[in-house]
Amino acid sequence: DGAQSAQMATQHLLDNGSKRVAFIGGANHLDIVKRRKHGYLEALRENRIPIEKELVVCRKIDYEEGKIATETLLSLPQPPDAILAMNDTLAFAAMEVVKNHGLRIPDDVAIIGYTDEQHANYVEPKLSAVSHQTYKMGETACQLLIDQIKGDKTIKQVMIPTHLQIRESSIKKTKM
Repeated sequence: DGAQSAQMATQHLLDNGSKRVAFIGGANHLDIVKRRKHGYLEALRENRIPIEKELVVCRKIDYEEGKIATETLLSLPQPPDAILAMNDTLAFAAMEVVKNHGLRIPDDVAIIGYTDEQHANYVEPKLSAVSHQTYKMGETACQLLIDQIKGDKTIKQVMIPTHLQIRESSIKKTKM
């Protein structure tokens, strides 16, 4: 559930000292981007935080584009103090740029990624990330296919819950 997971991740950032949360995503026509952006915006609305279009940067989903997006955000007159990145690759790019600016993660800019790649444990600081249960997703899809092959014609939509893996990159040591 992309919307729910992005809302949960944004709320975590807000609950842990962040005030200006940015969103770095991919192309706006992608359903996964729309859902995650919706969840991010919903968390801002629920917390009565004004939505600022300049804090939402949706480009391509790759490392170089993530660096460009982060540079754009950090050059704002009032830069964000947190970033929710569409995937871990964009989060890793954001981490590099934040560090190159001499800023500290999470105290100056907290960061959360998506996918929870194995590398999330090896960067400094360790990356907080929304974790997908990819094994469970595959297992469930396979079972639905087997059921169809056996003649089950009912249409089913199964939502596999996500999990926010909290590590060092998202909790400010001194809540502002």
